[in-house]
Amino acid sequence: MDLGPNSGLDHKSLPSSLTYLNTDRYSGNLVNCLPQSLIFLRFGYDYKSEIPPGMIPPLVRDCRIARATQSMLKLGSLPEGIETLHIVGMNDLQLIPGLLPQSIKTLVLGSKFNNEFGPGELPKNLRVLVIGDNFDQMIKPNILPSTLKSLQFGFAFNKPITEVGVIPDGLKTLKFGYMFNQSLDIKVLPKSIKSMTLGKFYKQFVNVNNLPSELTSLTCTGLNIVFQSLPPTLEYLYIQRNITNSILNDLMILQSNNKFKIKFL
Repeated sequence: MDLGPNSGLDHKSLPSSLTYLNTDRYSGNLVNCLPQSLIFLRFGYDYKSEIPPGMIPPLVRDCRIARATQSMLKLGSLPEGIETLHIVGMNDLQLIPGLLPQSIKTLVLGSKFNNEFGPGELPKNLRVLVIGDNFDQMIKPNILPSTLKSLQFGFAFNKPITEVGVIPDGLKTLKFGYMFNQSLDIKVLPKSIKSMTLGKFYKQFVNVNNLPSELTSLTCTGLNIVFQSLPPTLEYLYIQRNITNSILNDLMILQSNNKFKIKFL
C-alpha cells in the first residue's frame, strides 16, 4: 500500500492485515498508526518526523528510510527483528553503538554517508554491507563484523588497506568502486574471498601477490590494468571487450587452470 501526500491517518485507517506500506509522499506522524502485521516498511523522502521506540511494529523485517536524520532516529527507534535496512539519504545521521539492531543481516548505507566506522556501530550478525558513493574513510582492523560475507564499496572509496583484520576472515565477495586505485597485498585479503571486483580507475599490477589465494572470479572494469599472474584457482575473468588481443593471449598463457574462461563486460 502506498500513501499519498494528503492521506489522513489514525490508528484505524490502515488494514489490520497489511504487510507492505510505502509512506511515499506522506509527511504526517505515524505514531500509533502502523498495523502490527507489517513486514515491509518504506519511509519516503517527505517523512521527517521522529521515529520513537515502539512505533515500528516488531514483525517488520525489511525497512527502507529515504531520508534519515539525527532527529528522526534515536536509540530504540529500529526494533530488533529487522533483517534488511536500506538508508538512502543519511543527511546528518551519525551511527552510534546500539542504533542499528543486532538482527540486521543486510545493510545499505546511502550516498551521503561518509563517516568513519567506530567500534560496536555495525550489527554483529551483519552478512552484507553496501557502502554509498561518497564514503572515503579509513577502516580500522576488527571494525567490520566477522560474520560479513559480502562487502561493496561505492564510487569514491580510495583508502589503502594495509592491515590484517580490516577485511574480515570469512568474506566471500569484495567489490571496490570506480575510484579505488590502491595497491593490495595478499596478506590483508582473506583466502575465503571467491569473487572480487576492481573499478574503472584501478591501474595497479595484478598478480598472485595481491589477489586472494583461492579467488575463482575476478572482474576488472578498467582498461589500464597490467596482469602479471593469476591465482591458479581462478575460473572466470570479466574484462572490457576492447582489451587488446595481445593482453588476451598473455592472460591465457598466465592461467593454467583448464576451467579458466574470459568473459567480456
